[in-house]
Amino acid sequence: DLLAVSEEEVRIIDYKYSDRNAESLKAHYQPQLDLYRKAVASILKKDEKQVRCTIINIKRCFEVEMD
Repeated sequence: DLLAVSEEEVRIIDYKYSDRNAESLKAHYQPQLDLYRKAVASILKKDEKQVRCTIINIKRCFEVEMD
């Protein structure tokens, strides 16, 4: 996984190795990424809207932007 911090935004990139499609990954991992977003925003004293979360499925070679 990766946490990238710039002045404009914070990116959380969560790598998965999965057969799931984009919709299934999003549904399954949304609670995990929401928790990561809250924790990172709190620690870095940022608004949660400044924290973007992405899942990258390395098995099927696609990415999913999380809400």
